[in-house]
Order: sequence, then structure tokens, then C-alpha cells
Amino acid sequence: MRLRYLPLLVATTLLWGCGDSIDDLNQPTEAVPEEHSEHEHNDEHIAGRLLISAAEQAEVSVFNAEDLSLVELLPTTHVVSGMYATPSLRYAALIQRDQGLVEFIDGGVYSEDHGDHMHPYEQAPSLSSLQLSGAKPTHFDAAEQQAALFFDGDKHNTVNASVTLLDDHHISEGEVIAHHEFATYMHGAAQIRGDYVLATYREASSDTVLPSQVELFHRHDDHLHHELRFAPTCPMLHGSAQNEEHIAFGCSDGVLLIEQQDTSFSAHKIANPEGLEGRIGTIKASHNLHDLLAITSAKRLFNLDPENHDMTEVLWRDEADVDALASTFSAHHGAYFILDNHGDLHVFEGDDGWHHSTHFNLFSEVSENYQLAAAADEEALYVLNQQENILHKVDLESQAITATQELNFAASKLQWLGIAEDEHDHAH
Repeated sequence: MRLRYLPLLVATTLLWGCGDSIDDLNQPTEAVPEEHSEHEHNDEHIAGRLLISAAEQAEVSVFNAEDLSLVELLPTTHVVSGMYATPSLRYAALIQRDQGLVEFIDGGVYSEDHGDHMHPYEQAPSLSSLQLSGAKPTHFDAAEQQAALFFDGDKHNTVNASVTLLDDHHISEGEVIAHHEFATYMHGAAQIRGDYVLATYREASSDTVLPSQVELFHRHDDHLHHELRFAPTCPMLHGSAQNEEHIAFGCSDGVLLIEQQDTSFSAHKIANPEGLEGRIGTIKASHNLHDLLAITSAKRLFNLDPENHDMTEVLWRDEADVDALASTFSAHHGAYFILDNHGDLHVFEGDDGWHHSTHFNLFSEVSENYQLAAAADEEALYVLNQQENILHKVDLESQAITATQELNFAASKLQWLGIAEDEHDHAH
């Protein structure tokens, strides 16, 4: 899927723009709940919501993603350390790792299947009644309509790792799909494949918290049954993702690739390219894309071709002093974004193999700390400057900043919620 806003060869000149900002962020704009008749189709676009957690207070601010006006300020139990969207983009999981707690925010913008159309709804954001407790919640991996929340466990308090399976329906009911506890602690992850779950395995006697293999489980109602442990090892395992047929896990010596054919799974290794310093620790993928994107801690990018068992580097730095300050992945657009230390935004597309599509200058001056989030309903990217506490909205088609908002709090995490573009297209 090619992004409409990306030029193929020539990057255009940045046009600067600035939106209005509100005078007092402590006075949220009124959010009017709106539910349209089942027999009336609303042609008006419903803007998404942008969530920003505070770095020093236990609260999350919810903004209108269109004009960056404040919609709601919601309290959390503790300061949020991580924030992730659920598969349908209605809820955000609020990770409070050190306190062993996960809460959920309902962004208030969602759609429901009414048979002949997807019906959009808009209501005030709210904190869900669901709370999950466990030792060191960390990785949150969404796939199709379900997500796996992995709790690392605690070595010092002899608490085992565990995984909880979720979807938006169960969250709305204050419930979970299933839960499983492992035999030891580990900094692990899990990938859901329908009724199957691929989860990491760590030897109890290992001297590292990182796993070294992957196991297959089959879900039976609210629990998991162990099926097998894949033979290929994956030392220092970290990072995982999946597309339609393959699941990949990052290892210190390469990538463990698992292929699914109906109910059959097979595993093999793809070795690191010669001369690679460091290791693959992050993997990005989408069910709409054939190839996966493998990423090192130094932001070296590699196109991972699962059918040909091949990894090739995606070159993107024109100068030796170019470093990545922030990045984000959009499964809906099949794109990966990097903001570098020169103020340039780099865009990578995943159609026909991952490649560096374009880059353009976004800021004349940059600081150190940024967060990026992509909209799923329009060609827009949000850039949070955590050092200056300023939020920008970037139109990726015109390559211009279209709105800017100064925040009156120290900002931390950034997440977009709302109705994805494909659901908007089918809503009417």
C-alpha cells in the first residue's frame, strides 16, 4: 500500500504553518457525546484523539487530533511509563511498570459494525474500569483484533512472568480473554495467531533475564496449553512482530523466523548480515506487507524477506553525523518514520520491500527528546518535543506543520486513538 503523500523521487520544500493554541489548557473543551441513528449515515469526519501522559503527574491529557484542543484530563493511579493502542484503536493501555499496574483509557471515538456499514460514535474520553496487576508489565503486542500484554515477573521477589490476552470487547466488559503464567521470570513477549500464541522461553538457570527460545501454545477458553518448543535457539531474544504468514523474533545472532501454514508451524534462523555490529532488537511488520523491517539499537534498518530468508540493509543516512532522535511505525499506512538530529523527517515505505522513500526538513533546531505518533485516519504525524513541551501536527502530504500547541506540563508518552481510515471509508 503506497502512501499518497510520499513523493517518489523529489522532496518538496517545507512550508511552515501554525495553528491556533488555546489560552488555558486547564479548561478542556466540551466533548458532546454523539450517537447517530442506526438508519442515518453521518458524512462528517470524526477526528481522532491524541493522548499525552505527564512525566511528573499521574494524569493523561486527551486532545482533539484535528485542532489540538484539550478534550479531557484524566487521572491515573501512578505516573505512566508506557502507552499503547489496542488493536481497534479505541483504548490505550497505560503501563505503570514499577508499580505493577496497567489501566486503560477509552478514547471515546470508535465504530461498530451495523451490517451494511461501520457506524461511527463519538463520546467523552474516560478511564476504563479494567485494571490489571502483575510484576513489571512491559511489552504490549497487538495483532489483528487481539493484544498480548507481557508481565516480566520479578527475580528478587520470585514472581514468574505471565501473559494476558485482551481485545476491545473484553476491555469494555472489564474482563480479559485469557491468562497464562510461565515457569520463571523473563523480559519476554508474545505474539497471537488466532487461537495460537507464540511466547518466549527462558531457562530457569540462565544468567540473563532475556529468553533464548520460543514456544507454541494453544488457547482453550481462558487459558493456554503448551504444544511445543521450537528447536532453533534465539540467544538474547528481544523484539518480535508478525505479518500474514510469518512471526519474527530478534536474536543476538540473527532473526528467528517462524512460518505458519494452517495449524502447522516451522522455525528457522536468518543469520545477521556480515559486519553487523550490535544486534537486531526491534522488528516491525504488518499483515498487509510481505517483508518485515528489522532494526538495531543504532537505527540501522534491514529489509527482512521471509520467503528468500534474506536480510539487506536499507541505507538512509547521507552524512556520518546523522542520528535518530525518535521513530514510530504505522501499520495502517505501512510506513516507518524517523526524526533525526538535523531536524529532518525520514519516511520509509514497506510496499515491494522496505525502502527509504523520502525525507524533508521539519525543524531548523532540534533538542534531544521527542516522541512521534502517526494518525490512522489521515496523512498526519504528531511530533512531541518533550524538552520544550510543545506538540506539532505535521501534514505529510504538504510536508508542513499545520498546528502547534504549547503544553503546560512536562510531557512524556504520546499515542493516537480513533477510527482507522479503512473504517472511515466503509462507514457510509
